[in-house]
Amino acid sequence: MNNNRFLSTHKIICAVVTTLLTQPVIADDLFTLFYKAKLHSPHLPLADAQKEIAKQKLNQALASKDAKINFTAQEKMGQNKRPGQPETDYRVRNYALQFSVPIYNRIQDETISTAHLGEAIALEQFQVSYNELLQNVVEQYFKILSLKSRLELIQQQKVLVLEQKRMANANFAQGMVSITDLKEAEAKFSTLQSQENSINFEISKEQSILAELIGTDEFAFAKNSIPLEKLPQLSYSDQSLYNQLLLTKNHQIRISELNLKVSQNEIKQSQAEKYPVLNFSAKLSRNFDSQDSAFTSKQDGLDYLYGFELNIPMYNSENYYKIKEQKATLEKNKNELLLTTQKQKAQMLDNFYSTLSSISKANGMQDAEYSSQKAWLANKRAYEVGMRVNAEVLEAQTKYFEARQERLSAWYEAWQNYIKLKITTGTLIEQEIIDIDRIFYATTSSQELSYNHVK
Repeated sequence: MNNNRFLSTHKIICAVVTTLLTQPVIADDLFTLFYKAKLHSPHLPLADAQKEIAKQKLNQALASKDAKINFTAQEKMGQNKRPGQPETDYRVRNYALQFSVPIYNRIQDETISTAHLGEAIALEQFQVSYNELLQNVVEQYFKILSLKSRLELIQQQKVLVLEQKRMANANFAQGMVSITDLKEAEAKFSTLQSQENSINFEISKEQSILAELIGTDEFAFAKNSIPLEKLPQLSYSDQSLYNQLLLTKNHQIRISELNLKVSQNEIKQSQAEKYPVLNFSAKLSRNFDSQDSAFTSKQDGLDYLYGFELNIPMYNSENYYKIKEQKATLEKNKNELLLTTQKQKAQMLDNFYSTLSSISKANGMQDAEYSSQKAWLANKRAYEVGMRVNAEVLEAQTKYFEARQERLSAWYEAWQNYIKLKITTGTLIEQEIIDIDRIFYATTSSQELSYNHVK
């Protein structure tokens, strides 16, 4: 009887291990979820609007150097009364076409340069918004994956605890064990049941948050293998490379650098107000017989007027204080650049070392998982021949599942931190998200079609 029970238990264990290697996860991969988020979230439309604003500001600055044409017309009538003199009616009537074009204006040149920087900042801000949205999706995605792996392990452990309970029942009926063995299994099953309920609530919470990001609460599920042996390619010697990438490609740092250049340009723009401004203008007027209030008669005909206009600033105390304010802003932006660089480097180092730590843990937990599995099976066999109590079997079983969960969690954390590292250093492209999805999921022909569709 014990031999039959051992064979039955062995089959169940094999089935559990096989199921753990093909546990159900979210069928919507990271790329698909991010694509949905891009369509739904206001992150990117807001950044696009900022890009359009910056573009039009640049167009305005460039247009300031274009020629200007104005048409003016006036027709006035009135009376002039003076003591001792008769009333005089007067009338003014003329039309004019005026043309002007700037010849030399340093203020316009500096304004255009600043507008170019503003457009570059808007482009960088778009990438910041893009990365922020992606990071939000990544965090929710991995939270749900990790919780679902825990849920699967608990459900598989419940199956084994029920089997252990049946064995304890049979042994108790034969008088081979005490009632304690049976109660231990019942208590363990009750604990697992409460843990399962708790995790289900957590999954519902995280899925609701993800639904807000992607605009739908419908998630599909499929069974896919989790290749625990496939981990991010990262080593300690890569730190210098990522330091360099951070300084050259991080979008937050580049925005701070551009803001510093804007401050420098604004000072030049204010200083340019001290320089002369030279314009060329021409005016064509059509006058009619009229008399203005000064009793100056104007003959019917055309007047032509053209020439250069020179404006030389002499004194402007307001501009002096404006430059001082802008120099203070320049110092502020210098320190903001240093602060942003420190924060982004700290974030990069955190992601870098967290990835290395998770990789090391995932590799290390492989042996721990194998050892705890052997200990569990040994205790189970010993229980079947009356050399162990049920509490020892359940404890060994729990240690195996804990080791398995730690390894799975480390695997998820390694990939999550690696993606965040690539985001922080500004090196993550959408094709890499697809490549990572192909590690997580077995790509089918239908998934290939979905990739082509969302592109």
